[in-house]
Amino acid sequence: MFDGWLGRGARKGVLWMGGIKGSLHTSADLLKARNPKNIMVLLSTTVKNQIIVTNLAVPRFIGSHEHHKKFNISVKLGLEGVGDGMQDNPCISVSLQTQCLQKRQPDAPSVTGITDYFRFIIQALALPICLNASRMPIAAKIAFPASKGKLELDTTDPRQNPSVIFNYLVEEKDLEDSVKMVQLIERVAKSESVSLHMGITVLHPIKQN
Repeated sequence: MFDGWLGRGARKGVLWMGGIKGSLHTSADLLKARNPKNIMVLLSTTVKNQIIVTNLAVPRFIGSHEHHKKFNISVKLGLEGVGDGMQDNPCISVSLQTQCLQKRQPDAPSVTGITDYFRFIIQALALPICLNASRMPIAAKIAFPASKGKLELDTTDPRQNPSVIFNYLVEEKDLEDSVKMVQLIERVAKSESVSLHMGITVLHPIKQN
């Protein structure tokens, strides 16, 4: 069983090998094929003479010869640069809450536009909190940040998490993109479609092209 990924960091879901030819299945197929009597949940396990790194550590090895020497770990294959280039997406969000004066039927999800060279990922949800009020969180994040960090071992105990430093907004480009994200969220919040859905009147709405 292993994780599947699409593109740069787009998680597809859990895949598992099945059948004679080892065909791939999604986690939904896994639920259908499960046998509750054979399920075993491991809360903690240890491995002798090996270090297994899960979660977001890709590639699945940590450190060079120099890094392993700090922990007296023998290395069979030294890979330089492993653990470098760790990235995460800086995110900014706001939450709008207002009285919903108009009764509106929920719309199906649809693509309304693509941001400039896919630099930003933006999403919004309409969440009814009572009969006459709604809350709309609007969030945006940088799709491909320039800032990079590092992943290293903190201990030889496989039950402990490694040290992960993402160095958010270290690069000037990420700071500039964060300013543009704030402006983008403001445009979305003042757009005609959002104001109509929230049942409010914006004095100077930004019309869609």
